[in-house]
Amino acid sequence: MPMTLRQKFSLICLALGGDANARSLMRWRLFRCDRLLHDHPVAPGSVIYDVGGYLGDWTAAMREKHPCEYHVFEPHPEAFKELESRFPGCPEVHLHEFALGRGNGCVALSSDAEGSSIVTPREGRIVEVRLVDVCEFLRKHGHRVALMKMNIEGAEYELLEGLLWSDLRDRVGSLLIQFHSGAPDAAARYSAIEHKLRETHELAWRYPFLWELWRPKSAKITPDQAKP
Repeated sequence: MPMTLRQKFSLICLALGGDANARSLMRWRLFRCDRLLHDHPVAPGSVIYDVGGYLGDWTAAMREKHPCEYHVFEPHPEAFKELESRFPGCPEVHLHEFALGRGNGCVALSSDAEGSSIVTPREGRIVEVRLVDVCEFLRKHGHRVALMKMNIEGAEYELLEGLLWSDLRDRVGSLLIQFHSGAPDAAARYSAIEHKLRETHELAWRYPFLWELWRPKSAKITPDQAKP
């Protein structure tokens, strides 16, 4: 539904008095950029990762446009139950009840609906969840990932630091990332990750600390390339 003039005016006022995050949000909403989240040149049969799947909205929308193989990672037990209810009997959707990141073990997850985080402390209930190393998971499954979306409330830095500085970084094609400014040393880590990404990827578009898309400099991944 298009925004009213009052809503647009409120967004502009917020951006004028706010930081880069507020300006990104204003641009995103004014230009109705939600469509960018699902507009990807992925070939049928490609492997797609939804890291931080929450209730599965992004995967559900992607499936309507792209007949691919989906891996959805969601450590929160209540959200994972919703995922199981949403994708019953869907062989192309693989659900994983753990956080994908750097290292293995158990970590504390602050329980705050879609804002639940293993990095940023929040008030409320704490849930212990499983963490699985992204490189170990990629080695185990052997496939190439055409597109990896991540919205993991500050844990994206750890995941990317583990992946981009490894010998498996070429296993992943496009990266759709929501960076969070509240993570420890976010500005410095963001700068280092951007520098590393530019070795293999190019920036397709960016709304700072909201969403950005990086695509590989090489040709896009095809189903044949996605095989181990």
